[in-house]
Parts: sequence; structure tokens; C-alpha cells
Amino acid sequence: MSLPAGTAGSPGAISSAVEALARTDIAYLMENPSTPALGRSGVKYRHDHETRETWASIPEILEKGTADCKSLSAWRIAELRRLGYPAVPRVTNCKNSTFSLGCGSHYHISVLATIAGRAVLFDPSKELGM
Repeated sequence: MSLPAGTAGSPGAISSAVEALARTDIAYLMENPSTPALGRSGVKYRHDHETRETWASIPEILEKGTADCKSLSAWRIAELRRLGYPAVPRVTNCKNSTFSLGCGSHYHISVLATIAGRAVLFDPSKELGM
């Protein structure tokens, strides 16, 4: 999956694309309930060094063993939603954040969820080696 030309720098477009990937990942988890949780999958963070951004679904991530922030965040969103927790992508401008050292593009994607009435921020990339 790739973003339409001219939208790659738009946080709204990025968030929408992560949402679409998360929906794909939810369907995969429903069809494959024995899929390991992201944190137990053995997958590691790896920046997408290609000139064209790639968006990987859970089976693609498992096959490669690595993924970048957008794909890892979509997987985490899918897991949380399957457990009944509201979760959304959080798009951060890397130039103005602490993520700039590990961020390979202009934006970093993490996950904002509501658990027991409290906002909780998950950063799967940081958890998996960024």
C-alpha cells in the first residue's frame, strides 16, 4: 500500500492509512487467532529504508521479521481493538519530538489507547528496538 501522491506529508492521510491497515490486521487476527501478540512475535523494529514507503500487514511482518512504525502501530491497534480497547494512531512530527534520533521519515506513528478510563500511549517501535 502506498499513499496518494502529494499526501505523504499529511498527518491526516498517514493516520487514515494506518487505520486501513489496522482494519486489515483485525481481519487477519480474527481468521488466525493463534497469531502471537506483537510483543511475543520476535519481530523487531526496522526503519523502512526504501525510497518508496511500504505498508506491511501482520503476515508480511511475520515473514520479514521486521517492520517500521506505521506497520507495527497498525498491528498494536488491531490487538487492542480485538481486546475491546479503543485505540487510534498518533502521528508525531519527528522534527519537533524526541523521536528524531530513531525516526527515518518526517513522522513517527505510535498508538493512543483508552484502558480503564485512562489514556495510554504505546510505542511499538520503541518497544521493539527503535
